[in-house]
Amino acid sequence: DDGTTRSSRNADWSYKNSDNPIRYHSEWIMRSREADYDYGSFIEFVRAVGTNSFDEATITRMADLDMLCLNAAVRGYDADWDTITTSRGKNAYFFRPKEGKGWMLLHWDGDRVFEGGHENDAIIGGLPGIQNFYGKPYTKRRVNYYLQKLLDEHTKNSARTLAWMQAEEAAVAGSGVVMTTSYYTNWFNTREAAARNYITAGVSGTAFAISTSSAATPNDTPQPQRHRAVDDLRHP
Repeated sequence: DDGTTRSSRNADWSYKNSDNPIRYHSEWIMRSREADYDYGSFIEFVRAVGTNSFDEATITRMADLDMLCLNAAVRGYDADWDTITTSRGKNAYFFRPKEGKGWMLLHWDGDRVFEGGHENDAIIGGLPGIQNFYGKPYTKRRVNYYLQKLLDEHTKNSARTLAWMQAEEAAVAGSGVVMTTSYYTNWFNTREAAARNYITAGVSGTAFAISTSSAATPNDTPQPQRHRAVDDLRHP
């Protein structure tokens, strides 16, 4: 085999039923401390996430949940289909700082953002391991939080973002660089529904009900002695 028949594949968070780093290094090329060739922590992560065998305490020990969810919220909102949390296993560095909370994704190569025809793309994609990680309540909650911040403060109807885009448009006028503010404001308007639907998925329309038993509660039963004691403390 001279390699000419080998096709490229997406990097993902699947566990390949092996702790041998050779099974992972073609998709996850080491970019620092190459001489160490130590994939131990990475394989521990994909073993847990790829097989969906982890709880909140376990994954918090291995990964920086806030940074992973912040990255996914931003790249999901702008429909960056060319990266691992959406549609393709590429264009991100998986980074574990020497002093920090664990694995995180660092942004790389965002040249496929805000493209027409992708306004209704899923916020989170379906590559192996991705849904396992981002589908947990404690990670979904974080993605929802950052996505809500984008929607409420930085995208549709954001005066600050509009002012910045207008300044950029004025700065490049006549240079040949195209910066059309209306393109992005229109994109924000169209993307709004899909983003908010992601946040409310599974809870939208849920009926509110009190499910406690019908037994008497302290609010139902007068407790004069208790109230008198409180009164005595307040008014000596």
